[in-house]
Amino acid sequence: MTYRNTVALQLAIGLLTVLFTVIAVLNMPTVIPTHWGIDGKPDAFGSRNTMLWLGVGLGLFTPVLTILLPLISPKEKPIRTGDPAFLKLMTLVSFLMSAMVVIIINAAMGPASDPTRPIFAALGLVFAAMGPIMADLKPNFYAGIRTPWTLSSDLVWRETHRRAARYFLFGGIATLIFAILTPWPIIGIVAILIASFGPIIDSYLIYRRLS
Repeated sequence: MTYRNTVALQLAIGLLTVLFTVIAVLNMPTVIPTHWGIDGKPDAFGSRNTMLWLGVGLGLFTPVLTILLPLISPKEKPIRTGDPAFLKLMTLVSFLMSAMVVIIINAAMGPASDPTRPIFAALGLVFAAMGPIMADLKPNFYAGIRTPWTLSSDLVWRETHRRAARYFLFGGIATLIFAILTPWPIIGIVAILIASFGPIIDSYLIYRRLS
C-alpha cells in the first residue's frame, strides 16, 4: 500500500471513529463511567464530553503522526514515506486506537460492562500482528526499539528488532489467550510488559556482544 493510500485509510478509520463517538455521546446520559477498577467495576465518573475528546483525540492521533513524522524526521535516520514496515505499523496503531475508543464508549454506555477483556484482546491481536513487522523496521528515532544501543549501531538495531519480532508475536498471542480463555484477562499485562521491555534489555546485551 502506498503512503497516500495508507494515510487515506487511517483518516477514514479516524473519521469513522469520530462519527461513532459523536453519535454515541448524543445518546449517553450526562454523567458516565470514565474509569474501571481491577475488578471491572466503574470507580470514577465524569461528563460524557470526556468521551468526545477521547474519540477525536485517539481517532485522529495516528494519521496526524503518519503525516508529521516523515516531515520532521532527522536525515541521519529518516522515516521514509515509502517504508512498508512503518506504514503497516502505524496502520495497526490506528486500528488499535479506534478499537479502544469503541470498547470504552460501549462500556460507558452500559455501566455493567467491563472493558478489560476486549481491551486486552485488542492489545493481543495488535501486538501479535506487529511481530513480523518489527523485523523489517528501518532505524529511526520514533518507531521501534529506540535505545542508546540500537540507535548507535544499525547492526544492533537489526538484531534487536529481529528478536523483538518474536517477543511481540508470542506476547500478543499470550495476551489474547488470557483475554479469551481465562477468567483473568488482566494477567495479559504481564505478557505485554515482557514483550515491551524484553527487547530493551536485549538491545543492551546484543550491543555488548557485538561491540
